[in-house]
Amino acid sequence: MFTRSLFRDKLEKYIKNEFEKFINKILNNKNTLINVIDIKYYDFEYFFNSNNQKENKEKNVRKQFVYEYLLQKKLKQHFDNNFIPNIESSFWIPDYHPDDSNLVKKDQVFLDDYIELNKINFLLVAENYSTF
Repeated sequence: MFTRSLFRDKLEKYIKNEFEKFINKILNNKNTLINVIDIKYYDFEYFFNSNNQKENKEKNVRKQFVYEYLLQKKLKQHFDNNFIPNIESSFWIPDYHPDDSNLVKKDQVFLDDYIELNKINFLLVAENYSTF
C-alpha cells in the first residue's frame, strides 16, 4: 500500500524520480489493481451541488483522469497489454464519526461510479496513522 503524496510541493526532478520508484513498486508487487486516491477538502455536498459542477470537472475530475492516463501510459511500457493492472480512482472526503468503527463510507454514486466518492472517518485515520 502506498501511503504518501508523490507530488505535493516537490521539484520536477524529484517528482520524476518518485514516480519511477512508484512504478517499480507496482512492477515488483505484480498488483492487479491500483487505486488512485485523491483527498479532497470539500464538504460531501460540494460534489453534488450543480453550482460547483464546472469547477469540479475542470479541477478535480480532470486531474484524476490525468493521473490515470499517466499511470496507464507508463505501465504499458512494462506490461503485456493483456496484464496491465486495473486502475480505479477515488476521492476521499474527510468525515468525522466518533462512534463509528468503519473507515470508509460510500453513500452515493458519483460520476456513474467511475470515480468513487468516499467519506473517510479521519478520527480512525488519526488514531491509526502510524499503522497505515
